[in-house]
This record gives sequence, structure tokens and C-alpha cells, in this order.
Amino acid sequence: MYDLRRQNWLVFVLGLYLISTPWTLPILLGYTNLARGAVIAHWVAGALIAIIAYLGLLFPKAWHEASKVLMGFWLIVSPWVMSFSGLMAFSYNDVVCGAVLMLLGGLALLSTHHDTGNSNI
Repeated sequence: MYDLRRQNWLVFVLGLYLISTPWTLPILLGYTNLARGAVIAHWVAGALIAIIAYLGLLFPKAWHEASKVLMGFWLIVSPWVMSFSGLMAFSYNDVVCGAVLMLLGGLALLSTHHDTGNSNI
């Protein structure tokens, strides 16, 4: 059985990490000029991901997992939609975090479907 609590904690930490990236990545990589879209995208996406994961801890439902897959997709495309694809570290960061989020959400969604016999939506 797939451990949904552990997965939700990992996703919660990922959300907090995304909230912090507008501060941590520039310090680590020496960026002096950040696109406003990058900052807003990371704050909003990180907060939504953390909230979804927290709700998943309190009330595990399949829609939480489906929303993680959608948020993962948003993270992958956000550098181009929000026009900060020129910041390569942020772009790579978002693509990797989005892929991890889609993988975790997808595995949990499949586990929820197989464990209960329905989608529990």
C-alpha cells in the first residue's frame, strides 16, 4: 500500500520549498534581478501546494491527489506562461518539482483508486 501520509508530508515540504525559492535560489546562485512573475508564481504555487497537502493530511480524498497532478503540470509550464523561462535555474527547478509533484500525486491517486475500489471523489 502506498503511504499517503508520508506523501502528503513530502508535498507539504515541497510547497514550503517553492515559497522560499525566490529568496534561496538568488542567494545561492547570485541572481540580482528576478522577474516579478517568477516570484509571484512561486509564492502562489507553493502556498496552494502546501494547503492541498495539508488538507490531504486532514481529509484524504482523491481530488487532493488530482489537484497535485494539475499543480505539477502548472509548475512545468509556468516558466513559459509567466515569462521567466530565461532564468534557467528557476525553470529547471519548476520542471523538476512539477514532475515530482505529478509523480507523487499520480501514485497516490492510483493507490486511492485501487485501495477503495472507487475514486473517492
